[in-house]
Amino acid sequence: MLQVSYNGARVERALSHLEAAQVALLRRAPVWFVQSELPNLQSHARQHLPPTDPQRAVIERAARTSPQAAALDEATRMAVVSAYRAACFEARQEFSRVRSFRNILLMSALVLTVLAVVLAAAGWFRPEELRLCFGAPDQVACPTGSEARPWDMLFIESFGLIAAAVSSSAALRHVRGTSTPYGLPLALAVLKLPAGALTAVLGLQLMRGGFVPGLSALDTPAQIVAWAIVFGAAQQLFTGLVDRQAQTVLDDVGGKDGAKDGGKAAGA
Repeated sequence: MLQVSYNGARVERALSHLEAAQVALLRRAPVWFVQSELPNLQSHARQHLPPTDPQRAVIERAARTSPQAAALDEATRMAVVSAYRAACFEARQEFSRVRSFRNILLMSALVLTVLAVVLAAAGWFRPEELRLCFGAPDQVACPTGSEARPWDMLFIESFGLIAAAVSSSAALRHVRGTSTPYGLPLALAVLKLPAGALTAVLGLQLMRGGFVPGLSALDTPAQIVAWAIVFGAAQQLFTGLVDRQAQTVLDDVGGKDGAKDGGKAAGA
């Protein structure tokens, strides 16, 4: 089931069957029905075929001349059907690109999740080697007290994850929804959660190493948690680039007519 969802076999099969049924209908239906469908076919072609595509020009020409013509001849009907199939093929290609990008996001999220779990496990079994404590030897401040504990790493990752969830909910408002069968915005949100957990830990480790001068003197657990929240939310600095690429991918779906119509699934 997971493999089928990942490669989109069912969606591809359903789209192919719908396309085949529509093509068969256009070939066998009365001419008046095909003429009545020309505005829909024209809209479909405009969404998925570039303006310079000769097959799009066929539908455009047929739609312009149809009101004045008594009936479509058989050659024009077949040309319109062929152009419709070309538009459907391009629509499936656009959906395929969305699916491919979504799969990349999900695999990246899985890798980051595994890294976060491994890091939390390492902190649990080796708290002294991976301690997130600050201060002088006589006044140590750790995330959950005055000494390193096995759950410190998990504690910090939890706050980083929560901060990432909050910041991502605000950032995703700029990503338009999609009627494609693949949940790209959801995949983006999933990616941000483990990213926030990791940036919280890595940010604190950079502070412990003195990477940021003047920001290594944290005196209380509350200050450590506060910085973990800041670093967890800061994952948006990195995943924001992914957000923009995702919007570009969505804008390419049904946007061949020059209008930014991301996420609109066309159907004649």
